[in-house]
Amino acid sequence: MKNKFYSAVLFLTVLALAFTACSQEPIFYNIDQEVVLSDGQINGNVISMVPLAGKIYTANGYLWSKDLNAKNSWKKIPSPAGISRVVRVVSDSSTLYVLSDGVGGKYKVFAATSTSLDKPDFSSADWENVKEFDVNYNPGFFDNGVFNAADGRNAYISFANPADSSKGITYKLNGTGDPVLQTTVTDLFSDKNDQILHSAASVSGTDYFSVNECSVSDGIKIYTAAYDSKSVDYAAPADVAGKKSISVGSNGIKSLFVSGSEIFVATSYGYKKISLSGSAPSLKDASEGNASASFGSRIIMGVWAYGNTDSVKHIYVASLSPSSSTYSKLWGYYGSDWHYE
Repeated sequence: MKNKFYSAVLFLTVLALAFTACSQEPIFYNIDQEVVLSDGQINGNVISMVPLAGKIYTANGYLWSKDLNAKNSWKKIPSPAGISRVVRVVSDSSTLYVLSDGVGGKYKVFAATSTSLDKPDFSSADWENVKEFDVNYNPGFFDNGVFNAADGRNAYISFANPADSSKGITYKLNGTGDPVLQTTVTDLFSDKNDQILHSAASVSGTDYFSVNECSVSDGIKIYTAAYDSKSVDYAAPADVAGKKSISVGSNGIKSLFVSGSEIFVATSYGYKKISLSGSAPSLKDASEGNASASFGSRIIMGVWAYGNTDSVKHIYVASLSPSSSTYSKLWGYYGSDWHYE
């Protein structure tokens, strides 16, 4: 499966010109409902969002952060010096990592601790360059799929082995220090250990990996996008032979995010949810607020849920419009209607 980096997103945008965009733009719905739609700050392509030390971070070329429970109020923070764009963010329990866009022939991974990011005088020079590799090495950049868990979080980077581009090599990111080469990583479902890995999820303190681009865990089972990108495979790590699948239809899966008893599934045609509350996972449509009128069946690159106010879950959706970059947006939902972030 292809990973979700900036170059891939641009390629996807070209391919998506053949798709039909949602015909009812959100502005018409909101005029009818007398809801004011703000202009938003974070326009363009968003493919990642992560938590760290009470804040969440995202990137659209620039780097942004806000308090976990805040509504809107994103603040731009300095990107590493010497790069043109930040295309992806991941985090572990103490450090934020960002990936550059590969301009100049190198992908560059920079790290900054949560403590340093909180300094009022944090600057572009405060980032540490912890890894560089050739753009031809097809990176997979990911963190594990357990959030707010007692066993913490780990972040990894995987890319083609310079000695044999048909195989992969994986490092565990190690704060601002040197990444640690991983020698025993294996795809949970396929038992492959020499591939470029694209996602990880954790059960009981053990991280499990996948060659597919998105995986999450509910603390008991691992859920990962199947190779055909039309279904989600799931199994307990000790019972891989008993793997089952749940179809999401013909939609191409772009990302998964677990929150409580639900998995948010971002697809090429809007987003859906998988409920984990029954005896078996079941698929259901997303129904919060004015979702259908806002981004409807557009390409959704990611769905995330962080923080709450008055027990209302905050949900974020990154949409990619096949017809106009004006509607490649980050959306936020705080319990009523969706608005641009």
